[in-house]
Amino acid sequence: MNRPAQADFAVLGGGLCGRLVAWRLAGEGYRVALYERGDAAGSQAAAWVAAAMLAPLAEAASAELLITRLGASSLETWPQVLAELPEPVFFQRNGTLVVWHHADRTEAPLFERRVRSNAPAELLDGGFVTLAGAQLGAAEPALAGRFNQGWLLPHEGQLDNRQVLAALAAGLAQRGVDTHWNTPVDDHALPPARVTIDC
Repeated sequence: MNRPAQADFAVLGGGLCGRLVAWRLAGEGYRVALYERGDAAGSQAAAWVAAAMLAPLAEAASAELLITRLGASSLETWPQVLAELPEPVFFQRNGTLVVWHHADRTEAPLFERRVRSNAPAELLDGGFVTLAGAQLGAAEPALAGRFNQGWLLPHEGQLDNRQVLAALAAGLAQRGVDTHWNTPVDDHALPPARVTIDC
């Protein structure tokens, strides 16, 4: 198939979001070029050290409703995304366990109030379970006897952030994305493309 030399989309930034955007666009048949100032491993991306927790309910303590809803949608979407990637990525939905030290006990009710007031009702329904004593040890044996109270947010999840960066890099190659690793882009000299997406 003859394609124009110019990319349909230039994606600037090859962290988690940039890789996802480029991979999705290429999956829709677009010609995509991705530019990342760091390496293919993603060692300079924020997702290298973050993005493993998929915890929209816990984040409701400080996030606005839109962010919480987007997080809940993301949590539901990840299994579909991971099933399409060419390499396996660890993913689980065993929940989030929230505990606090005695010195922080006054913060716990504030956290609970914020979550309950900010979270969508569908996330709270069966998603906020109070634990005490032996229940905490049963939920997480490594914490047995160390904390008196906590909450289990059973519907939340985790994934391996570094594995997903690697799997997306493999997915980009599989879908023919023109990747430019270790390539910073100057704001005044954008690469040629019909559309540029800054990630």
